[in-house]
Amino acid sequence: MPIPKRDKGEEAKQFMSRCMSSDTMNNEYPDSDQRTAVCISQSRAGADKSNMGKLVVEELVYADYEAECDCGNTEELSEANFVVPEEADYYEGYEDEVEEVSARRKSEKERTISLQRKATRIDQTLTLGKRLSLMTLVLWKNTSLSLRKQQKRRQKRLG
Repeated sequence: MPIPKRDKGEEAKQFMSRCMSSDTMNNEYPDSDQRTAVCISQSRAGADKSNMGKLVVEELVYADYEAECDCGNTEELSEANFVVPEEADYYEGYEDEVEEVSARRKSEKERTISLQRKATRIDQTLTLGKRLSLMTLVLWKNTSLSLRKQQKRRQKRLG
């Protein structure tokens, strides 16, 4: 049976869950540490490499899976294996993406607040309208009663 492959657009977390629970993977890799390593490798191979922010988030997903098992992916840090990235190795533009998301969230929050204020004003207007309607009804009723009393008095005087 073939090892599961990551579908286009499939999130790393979804693929890892599907891969780890696959009957094929459980049969071929009964050791969960080995199965985790193979699934992570398959997930990385099918990842969209054009979005650095998404890749970073996916690495956090893999780290969670690796933390649950003793996958043997650790090595002691030494001068021989310590690497300082060159300036060209850094991804530029991530800050712009963060600022764009932040601006979008701020805009959505402002829109939500604006809608809440409008709803409050409408509610207050309706409440005021109900009060005015009630007051008008009471005044009309009182006026109507007063007019009837006056008519009865006139009839008694004339009658």
